[in-house]
Amino acid sequence: VPACRTRELSVSMAAPITADEGGGLDPSREIGRRIFCNRALNMNQIKAVGFDLDYTLAEYIPETFDLLAYDGAIRKLLAMGYPEEVSEFQMDIQAYQRGLVIDKKRGNMLKLDRHKYVKVAYHGLTKMSADERKATYAMPYETQPTFSPPDYASVDTEFLLIDVCLFCQLVDLKDRNPEAIPQSYSTIYSNVRRAVDLCHCDGEIKDPVAKDPGRYIRRSPYLARMLAQLRLGGTQVFLLTNSLYDYTEVVCKFLLGDDWLQYFDLAICGARKPGFLLDPYLPLFQVRTDDASLVNIEVGSVESARRVLRDGKVFQGGNWNHLHRLLDLKTGSDLLCASLYARHSLRMHSPFRRSLGVVCFATCPHAHAMYMVQLVQPVSTFVSALQIRGRSYVL
Repeated sequence: VPACRTRELSVSMAAPITADEGGGLDPSREIGRRIFCNRALNMNQIKAVGFDLDYTLAEYIPETFDLLAYDGAIRKLLAMGYPEEVSEFQMDIQAYQRGLVIDKKRGNMLKLDRHKYVKVAYHGLTKMSADERKATYAMPYETQPTFSPPDYASVDTEFLLIDVCLFCQLVDLKDRNPEAIPQSYSTIYSNVRRAVDLCHCDGEIKDPVAKDPGRYIRRSPYLARMLAQLRLGGTQVFLLTNSLYDYTEVVCKFLLGDDWLQYFDLAICGARKPGFLLDPYLPLFQVRTDDASLVNIEVGSVESARRVLRDGKVFQGGNWNHLHRLLDLKTGSDLLCASLYARHSLRMHSPFRRSLGVVCFATCPHAHAMYMVQLVQPVSTFVSALQIRGRSYVL
């Protein structure tokens, strides 16, 4: 099986600034708990910090969580008419990493550099030779591929690693036995994407997680303290997740306890990102936490937002306009949002944009801009010390 990992961009390896219990530097802190920075951000201007849930606050265990999606997708592919050989596939997403690009039309998986030069290419599970790769992708400027939809798909979230694994395996099976899989490579990708997406929608994945979260999620002893210290420092903290309230409640109770809402000034579930950040007309609903029912509300101004917040701070849907009003913020530069898939969540226009899964800050010149931090790992794996508004907080 090919090892198609992308290489992380280099960052400064100078001694990171971490804090010991006395507020000083602690160079002995293990490397996995240190904080590195490849671009400075003045936190004095940040009035609200938001977090995604999946793969950010919630660190899923790949060996168990990813297997739910993989096995569920295989069952759905078999129901679509794919051959029984598919049931013999073995999950190996460790061979892949975010930042890759899928050539749906040719059945290839590509590793690009920042100049869109194809450095490595695989056809299914087989590595393409340099001559094959250059003949396919090293074209004159006028005919150079754009590596954009609909013929290409970017692997910019952890969720899509299952798609990559299954797509490469099916391409390999099709090449070995064309009669078993007569569909085109593009159709195969569409079927894989649909199968995996159905697993996220029909309870194939989230029902088992809700029943036994400890089997699928790693719990960090630092997470609650980190969120609490942010709020103690005068920063508003909000949750912005695509997961619906019932699932969000189960996961957050596991991570933070039954009183998990005390760590947030605002929680927006079912956010439908990236639409939340792009469509200013998406409606917002208030969630009744006792039965998860929805209430129609109007948040047309900061004053109406304050009235709505008296009835509860959990919402569903909405858009960036609602977020600004609920937090009483004037511009997007007052916001910082941490997510493992910032590129997927925001149409960014920034020279600092990266696609290789490294820490990045990105800004957007539109009115709904916010700082987006793309994380190499979930928040819970590295929170150890924070410096907010000139003060150091040790976790």
